[in-house]
Amino acid sequence: MRVPNYIHYRAWLCIVAMPLFFSCASYNTKLSRYYSQVRTNNFEAADKELEASNFLRADRNRLLYLLEKGKLLHLQKKYDSSNIYFNAADQFFETENKNIGDYTAGLLTTPMNQKYLGEYFERYMMHYYKALNYMALGNVSGARVEARRITLSANDIADDKRYNTRKYTKDAFAFNLQGLLYEANGDINDAFISYRNSVDLYLKGKLEFYGVAVPPQLQMDLLRTAQQLGFEDQVDKYRRELQFTKPIDKPAAAELVIFLEQGFGPVKGETTLNLIKVGNTSMFSYVDAFGNAIDIPFSWGWYTGNVGMVDAGNVRNMRVALPTYILQSQFQKFPTVYVNGLTVQPQMVQNINNLAVACLQERLLKEIADAMARQLVKIGMEKGVSSATTAISKNNNNGKTDSDKKAKAEAAGALAGLLVNIVNNVTEKADTRNWQTLPAFISYVRVPLKEGDNPIELSYNGNQKKWTVAAKKGLQIINWNAKYKN
Repeated sequence: MRVPNYIHYRAWLCIVAMPLFFSCASYNTKLSRYYSQVRTNNFEAADKELEASNFLRADRNRLLYLLEKGKLLHLQKKYDSSNIYFNAADQFFETENKNIGDYTAGLLTTPMNQKYLGEYFERYMMHYYKALNYMALGNVSGARVEARRITLSANDIADDKRYNTRKYTKDAFAFNLQGLLYEANGDINDAFISYRNSVDLYLKGKLEFYGVAVPPQLQMDLLRTAQQLGFEDQVDKYRRELQFTKPIDKPAAAELVIFLEQGFGPVKGETTLNLIKVGNTSMFSYVDAFGNAIDIPFSWGWYTGNVGMVDAGNVRNMRVALPTYILQSQFQKFPTVYVNGLTVQPQMVQNINNLAVACLQERLLKEIADAMARQLVKIGMEKGVSSATTAISKNNNNGKTDSDKKAKAEAAGALAGLLVNIVNNVTEKADTRNWQTLPAFISYVRVPLKEGDNPIELSYNGNQKKWTVAAKKGLQIINWNAKYKN
């Protein structure tokens, strides 16, 4: 049967046009107008940009929409509304997974077309903002429930099978926050357990957790709650392990914790690696930024056995695109905090810059393997289209000599393969999505309050905030985002 020539032209036209459906812009670039409005304090304008973004409202980006909307409403002090979106995000984290359609979209086009499931630290930061919302609303019992949610998330993350090698599953900052929330509810035993879980993560990292030294305040809180409970063996144990020699504070009748958020969190960009096959092995190699040759083992497995369109032995090199973090705020300058006229020194408690980069580095081999699999499928597509076009062209060249048929068919197949190769190169993009309204750094102070109103003053990089806090029995928890003038 003769296949009309216009079929060829339409097929080639579709192949050439395919790159138009896959924007080369990064996630940050696509939402630049929204982020610009947020950074300049135009929250209402930012909300309009957010709602107008068809990209962010797509099902595959639903989690990012919920996180951004929740944070934007938090910045506007609309705490009830903020938690509506954060609760939806919490449910998303708990229930959503990639399906076969996601994997197919990632293999045939770009992982940006897959459902975004979030970074582990983004899940913990969602709990942080939810808890702050509850505390701002005076809903201390709601904050206690959120404290329990942190443990549930830690368990879910530990069971997550997305990454074979997972170093970061628990978060020292999240457990520290959990302890404070329990204390605010008067649950000293649960607070002690949370503080101990946090400190144990620091001790596991030799008194550091992803570049953050164990905060002296956390050490004090752990020892104080242990002493309150009469756990003298725990007091002795952690005094020794932390080399803590100061007297342990007595619990105050009224206290205030202020979380100070600074800078802009990192955004995801893209880098490319040229992978060269090592001899006849299943190993590929690339040269890192320091000139070191890094070997990457890769099992061809399912892709060669089931796709069947490409001989692994003939694949000598690949170009793969990988996500990388770009730091927006690289240096931290601690705010000046005055409480009742006295200067209080903030303590670093979370460095999202370090955490984000380290978490991505921990799964680098997985990212490379996924990118290689994606390229292998695309190479198979290229060869398949080339072969199919060659066969169709032979059938259409009736009346030609065998040599003419073969030459024209091979030329048509080569052209089709070239066009698919161009499409594959254009659509080889890394997933550059992430929650980008997170701060770069979080520090905190914990101070006793005097009876009555207590004047608080914060000063950072020309950005000041003054207000008074009425002393209430127990612990109050608030936050101040130093990058916005609120």
